[in-house]
Parts: sequence; C-alpha cells; structure tokens
Amino acid sequence: MEEIPGIFVCGAVGLISLGVSFFCWQRVNQFLSESLPAAGEIIGFEESHGDGITYAPRVKFTTREGRRIEFTDSVFSNPPGYKIGDRIRIFHHRRDLEDARIAKTSRLYFLPGIFLLFALALLASALAIAVSKFF
Repeated sequence: MEEIPGIFVCGAVGLISLGVSFFCWQRVNQFLSESLPAAGEIIGFEESHGDGITYAPRVKFTTREGRRIEFTDSVFSNPPGYKIGDRIRIFHHRRDLEDARIAKTSRLYFLPGIFLLFALALLASALAIAVSKFF
C-alpha cells in the first residue's frame, strides 16, 4: 500500500511540472512571435558571487530605427559562454526594446526543457511503481 501514495505524488508533481514546462514554452514562443531579430555584440560580463563566480554576458545592439540598446542576459555560467567582441544574434520585443534575449535555442528553451525532463522522470517513476505493484 505504500506504493499507492508514491504513484499519486509522482504522477501529480509530474503533471504539474509538465504544465509548467508547457506554460514556459508558450511564453518563449509568444516572446519570439512579438520580437524582431538584430545583430548584437558582447561588450562585457556581469558577475554573480554565489557558490563561486558566474558570468552573464552584457550585449549591445542597434534597433532598426538606429537606437542603441544594452542588456544583460539572464543566463549566468562559468566559464562565460562568449568572449568580449563576439557577434551574436538577438531577439528584442517590438515595443519593449529593453526586453531582449540572445537567440540561442539552449538559452531560450532552457527552463521549459528542465521542467519537461523533471516531468518525464516523475511520470516514468509513477509508471514504474504502478507496473511493479499491479503487474
């Protein structure tokens, strides 16, 4: 009988994680549908001093209207994924020019991917518990 709560807990948390993954995926796709591409350049790094030093790239780009914008990417890493002077592709929101992101699939879909993997692991665990208990 101890397996029954495990099945429901793994299944419920797995389904919730699947829903969060879908929600995050939808948000990324909505951002992309409302954004314009632009060429960007890495101009520096912002440091974070948590469990060691990590770096988020500072990026500059010019809009189609000629306005120069700078932003810091939300993804920190160590070592930095870029070098100062690297030219990259970015997306910026049509109306909110400060809302910009590096156009790299692994950065755009990182959060939905993590939640999806977590959901699949939990749902597989629930299925394994059910199969071992009932079959």
